[in-house]
Parts: sequence; structure tokens; C-alpha cells
Amino acid sequence: MWLEGTLENRKNLRKAFIELGYGDYSALETIQFIPRFSIFSIGDGIELDIVTEITDVKQFPNDQMNPLFEATVQSVEEAIVNALVAADTMEGVNGNKAYALPHDKVIALLKKYNRIK
Repeated sequence: MWLEGTLENRKNLRKAFIELGYGDYSALETIQFIPRFSIFSIGDGIELDIVTEITDVKQFPNDQMNPLFEATVQSVEEAIVNALVAADTMEGVNGNKAYALPHDKVIALLKKYNRIK
């Protein structure tokens, strides 16, 4: 859905969300909507992708994109390691268990493969 980013339109969108029972999102009045990133799941498998005017888009030559890709890979890798280390042993339905990883072994493996110092 394309929406002209006026305050009046944004207030109307917020009001529509409330009236349709999707919740009250005050951020609708100020958020910068980015295509495929500001998606609202509104139930029944329906996703609402809101687009307003796109500003300050810059194009980089391919050879200048490598640092961006490397930073993305590093942040994803760090998020995965954080999730592995932060997880606790837990018991779910029917006694199914998911065990926490032993931190010392995780650290040893990361050091072995030069992922940390």
C-alpha cells in the first residue's frame, strides 16, 4: 500500500488499525516506512507493507559493497553465537528437553576455528 506520508494520512491509518482491531501503534504517525521492512502482520496470514516517499537513497558501486556484506555476516554470526550461549536447558511439551550448550566447549570450538581469540 502506498501512503502519502502526511500527518493526516498517518493519523487516519492509525485510527483504521484501531477500528479494525489490529491494535494501536503510535509509531504509525512517525515511522519511516521502508518497503519489505516495515511490514505489519494483521492476522489471517495478511501482511501490510506500507510505503511512503523514499528519500536519501544512495547507490554504491559494487566494489564498495564488500564492507557492508562483511558487517552483515559478522552481525548475523554474532547473533547466532549469542543465541547459542544464552540458551538455557528447558523442558517443553511431553517432557521434550532442549539442552543448553556447555559454554567451555562452545568457546573451545570457536577458538579452534579462529572465530574468536
